[in-house]
Amino acid sequence: MLLVEAKTSSEGPIGRMQIRQAIGQLFDYRKTYLGSLANKIDLAILLPKQPSNSIIDLLKSIKINVLWFKKRGYHVTGFERSPGLSKLARENVDCKVIEGDFRKFDFSNFSYDAIILVGALVHISYKEFPAVFKRILKALKENGIILVSLNEGRGSNTDKTGRTFWLWHDSELRYIFKRLGLKVLEFNRQETKVGTRKIWLAYVLERN
Repeated sequence: MLLVEAKTSSEGPIGRMQIRQAIGQLFDYRKTYLGSLANKIDLAILLPKQPSNSIIDLLKSIKINVLWFKKRGYHVTGFERSPGLSKLARENVDCKVIEGDFRKFDFSNFSYDAIILVGALVHISYKEFPAVFKRILKALKENGIILVSLNEGRGSNTDKTGRTFWLWHDSELRYIFKRLGLKVLEFNRQETKVGTRKIWLAYVLERN
């Protein structure tokens, strides 16, 4: 069995920080949640592109595998609303990065085998969510796979910076997914590792 932690970059100070976080998260999760199975679980970090030899050597020395999309022949496209973060992503990852808003962007010109939305839709309200998700699905091929994660809870909360996070129950999301013609292949409920006590609901979905 393989336990994988995905990160967006391994380059520069930000990339190095992400690698350090991934190492800690992998060992912590294996020890804390897998119990007697821990010794049977291999670890891996997933990246958009091949990291430097020094990082590969570091990870191999502590028995963590390294995977990257391009090694498997995947063509990766990033999507980011913030102009600043879009620029930062382009400078640090070797893939196309689109600057846009999920609420307005026309996805019908794209055709992807898989879409990854890890925490990407936490700011989308209850009212907007079905339409936004349907809009994104225009880019997904028939029988394509989509990974989405959202926070568990009721209502919404706003942080000190004014960002609003919407919270969901599993039954609410499954109802929406079913209405949109999506089948739940895998489901996971997990507490965040950054000490905020947030619960993440994660789904692997297939488009029928």
